Amino acid sequence: MVSSDGQGNQDLRLVTWVTQPVSGAGRPPVVPSALVTSSPDPSTPAASGPVPPPPLVVAVSLAALEAAVLVLYGLSLLPSMEGERLAMGASTVLFFAVYGGFLGYCAVQLYRLRSWARPPLVLAQLLQIFVGASFWGGSTSVIAVVAIATAVIAIAGVFHPASIAAVEQSDPA
Repeated sequence: MVSSDGQGNQDLRLVTWVTQPVSGAGRPPVVPSALVTSSPDPSTPAASGPVPPPPLVVAVSLAALEAAVLVLYGLSLLPSMEGERLAMGASTVLFFAVYGGFLGYCAVQLYRLRSWARPPLVLAQLLQIFVGASFWGGSTSVIAVVAIATAVIAIAGVFHPASIAAVEQSDPA
């Protein structure tokens, strides 16, 4: 049975098997149940290592979103690969899949505070600014604003002082 501290809070660290219904004065019968296990105590820090600061989390989240969009765009080009367009279509799909996959991999590694992943991620954001600028004007201006804004926010998150300090602290000296 699960012990209680008298205030209704249950201590789940005590593990027992309930094999028989138990009833007492004013207590409903206890239904047989499976093994009760404890959940990790949220007040104790996880031993998984350093946690990236919020600006870096925003930056890598945006980069991961960009990576997913690139991969999905590449996959959306698959139906147009036919006949004379097969070679060009295959190379385009491959380009977007590899570019998006590598950008996603860099985002995960930068979240793990690996410093080598910072330059490729920044380069991808700089390229995105230029590509976004090429969409400026007419009905594609919204795409330009979104592309440029996400790139600028990601670069700001990567170069935020807390992000730089976290990455430098986690690197082996």
